[in-house]
Amino acid sequence: MECLITGASGFVGRWLRSALLAHGFDVRCFDKRAAGIAHEVVGDILDKAAVEKACEGVRVVFHLVGLQSSRSHSWNEFYALNVRSTEVMLEACQRHGVEHFVYFSTELVYGRQAIERVLEEAVPRPRGYYGMSKKLAEDACKGFQGTGLRVTVLRPCNITGPGKTRVVEELFRRVHNHAPIPMVGGAHRLWQAVDVRDVAEISARLIEEKLEGVFNIGVPEPPSVRDVYTKLIGHAKSRSRLVPVPAWVFRSACVVLDLMRLSPLTADQYHRLADSWIADPSRLLKRLRYVPRYDPVRSIVETYDAYVASSGLPVGQEQNLARRRCRRAPLTGQVVIVTGASRGIGRATALEFARSGARVVLAARSTRALALVRDEIQAQGGEAITVEADVRDQEQVRGLVRRTLAAWGRIDVLINNAGVTYHGRLVELPVDQLREMIEVNLVGTILCIQEVLPHFLANRRGHVVNVSSVLGKRGVPRQAVYAASKAAVLGLSEALRSELAPYRITVTSFCPSSTDTDMNRLVSVGDNPLKQFVRTRFMFTPEAVARRIVNAVRRRKREVVLSLPARVVVLANKLLPGSLDWLFARLGGSR
Repeated sequence: MECLITGASGFVGRWLRSALLAHGFDVRCFDKRAAGIAHEVVGDILDKAAVEKACEGVRVVFHLVGLQSSRSHSWNEFYALNVRSTEVMLEACQRHGVEHFVYFSTELVYGRQAIERVLEEAVPRPRGYYGMSKKLAEDACKGFQGTGLRVTVLRPCNITGPGKTRVVEELFRRVHNHAPIPMVGGAHRLWQAVDVRDVAEISARLIEEKLEGVFNIGVPEPPSVRDVYTKLIGHAKSRSRLVPVPAWVFRSACVVLDLMRLSPLTADQYHRLADSWIADPSRLLKRLRYVPRYDPVRSIVETYDAYVASSGLPVGQEQNLARRRCRRAPLTGQVVIVTGASRGIGRATALEFARSGARVVLAARSTRALALVRDEIQAQGGEAITVEADVRDQEQVRGLVRRTLAAWGRIDVLINNAGVTYHGRLVELPVDQLREMIEVNLVGTILCIQEVLPHFLANRRGHVVNVSSVLGKRGVPRQAVYAASKAAVLGLSEALRSELAPYRITVTSFCPSSTDTDMNRLVSVGDNPLKQFVRTRFMFTPEAVARRIVNAVRRRKREVVLSLPARVVVLANKLLPGSLDWLFARLGGSR
């Protein structure tokens, strides 16, 4: 008997293929991209011609392809991949005389239930795009019952096992970093998960038994969440502690965050985590006379071990040492774009990243100055390329991103450092200088982020550092336009920080104070002695600022205001703004 698996290269698909082969079935695989699997058909699940080709001569189809629960996709995308693809597969199966169609749905179609153990007859009440699209796909399957095609719908609970990272990755990260672990719903809430190897074995057996209908998949008597977490923490030799969180508090917080589009979880996920019912798998297990071989504790422990091994993370007692060293951990292999890298803070930052093991892309308008910085990095054993780019020009910024991806195929960090300032009363500033400050400091920052962001979103990771200034927190006389442009950068950073949080993209606002650069020396010419003294007394070198920028990237800082006097000024501006107005009026008087 030949079986077809759609999505065979995925987590469940790989284990299902192994189980079917072990039972003596011939297996054909259907995926959008070639995965180097034997008997493989490559094509789009919505391409009817490709689906027809995949179904030729097949007697059983396991339909796994689908869009998983995610905040980054629209309803149209969920409908296309979860509903329409199922309809296309069912129609092709009927035309080619396929005998058995097995559809992998989810327990999330049940939504909120008022009973403790939910049977297959319960009325589905899905509460998110994922659950709703899966319910519609189930309806499509039911429409083909009685047409000569045997249809089975499986509703597994959370599937764990070696190779699984999605959903449980945050739990594993907390365990590994000794962080507190929220325990939603109390100590007695049950851990509802099933091992992927049991799912694969059950799937192979049900086609041998020719079962049709709707079935839950899980373990009949799941352990408590506390028991699972405690044993996982003990196995990992972690110092994490459990923090009980009432279900209603968790659900309410997630609903509020979801309305603000800040929740890391979808509606399907956070409602399910706050519910206490379990999907009863007894019907299927009795029909197959099967007892799950992997209890949930063993499964989650083996999943954790596989996660640690694949991530290259230290294990056992080495975790403590790694935790102490994390602040000094090298950024080896990461690709960092630094704008304004030809001099000052940009040059020092590029050198510091290179010393930390990063590959640096140097961007500025002066190719000769960039070449000197590149040669200095390479002389120290680092890697760097130069790209001439004016951040005000969108095409040049686009070329900077293309050149970076062509050279190294990735971008991990963007340092928006390019900036310019002119000193003088607002009434005296020429329009061309005013425009240049706004265009370089603000528009250039926006353009760089716009061009890099699609790459970050596709990879669901990245870090943007926007170099602003303490003057963005509190403006001073003779630098009104510069302060306005830097304040706008801070507002931009705050908005993006919230907008990009669900995609694990960090945005850091970096506010240096007085720094010993050519630009700073230029604007300080003619200042009164008191102002000169304050400026030089607390002045940073570019190298000191660069070290703090790199440290902010390592520690994924939200905001850095450099120097104690600068932080005092920021605080005073909130508490005593009138006093600061008087002080700066005195300091910024006539030259």
